[in-house]
Amino acid sequence: MKSITNKIKAVAHEVLKRHLSKKLIGQVGVVTQRVQPGVIGEMRLTKAIAGKDRWVIESQQQSRMGRLVKVIEVRGSTLVVERFNG
Repeated sequence: MKSITNKIKAVAHEVLKRHLSKKLIGQVGVVTQRVQPGVIGEMRLTKAIAGKDRWVIESQQQSRMGRLVKVIEVRGSTLVVERFNG
């Protein structure tokens, strides 16, 4: 019985993760803590998703505070972003 419960929890977690990824990818926010390759930063979304408006971010580009960035991927609880030029 415990094995089935663990499988159900794992499936539910995966479904929630996919749902959250769909909501986050494409969102634009502002960098609140500078980010650069190899160093995580933080961003604030214009509207809260999953009860959060501040998220940990990583990027292959350097972005200073106040810069607009766009979410391109979700890795666990970290958002991968790129500069937004729109």
